[in-house]
Amino acid sequence: MQQLEFKDLVPALAPASLALLARQNFSKATPVQAATIPLLSNNKDVAVDACTGSGKTLAFVLPLVEILNKLETPLKRLQVGAIIISPTRELSKQINDVAYPFLEEVCGIVPKLLVGGTDPLQDVHRLRKEGAQVLIGTPGRIHDIMERTKDLELKSLEVLILDEADRLLSMGFSKYVPPLAGSLAAGLRVVGGQKLRAASICNWMFASGTLCQFALVALHDCCLPVVHVCGFSLCR
Repeated sequence: MQQLEFKDLVPALAPASLALLARQNFSKATPVQAATIPLLSNNKDVAVDACTGSGKTLAFVLPLVEILNKLETPLKRLQVGAIIISPTRELSKQINDVAYPFLEEVCGIVPKLLVGGTDPLQDVHRLRKEGAQVLIGTPGRIHDIMERTKDLELKSLEVLILDEADRLLSMGFSKYVPPLAGSLAAGLRVVGGQKLRAASICNWMFASGTLCQFALVALHDCCLPVVHVCGFSLCR
């Protein structure tokens, strides 16, 4: 399969994103990126099954950045524009490392990493002082922070990403995800895995290394395209 260059994707990525990709020596999109970035940027529902090393983190980070960058009114300090949830502290840190430079340079936003091993009260203080426009972390800690503070404005939320969503289900985190999604505003774009049975929630992406049968059943009624990426073979 011939790889598309990032500059040829439609809709076009922001010039600042393209410049940062070039500095990181990324010129061509991987199959999963070429398939999902245009869909997510156009607010489409997507389920992605891609192996480790396929570039699926950038596949959801870049559209997220585009969505926030195109907001007519910039997010205020305590307005949450995006939440990225992953099952482990290590994965959350890896996602933060990928997302941080794009969010900071393109949107002027510094994401906040929320994982176990730190004092949650300090996290709450940090959010109030430094802002909470993009949150990245584990479901338990994000749920805990939202229980501890009512200062965050969730009606501004544009994107909810559930990375490795099948693992979130199998590891018992599903008890946290429905309450999180249920508290969000109408019109929310959801990027992730399980069906949350909320009529106001529309777009879905399942970012996963193993699109398991259980997850496919959960997604059965969502009417979203499933993108399978194995090596360089792509089917939709």
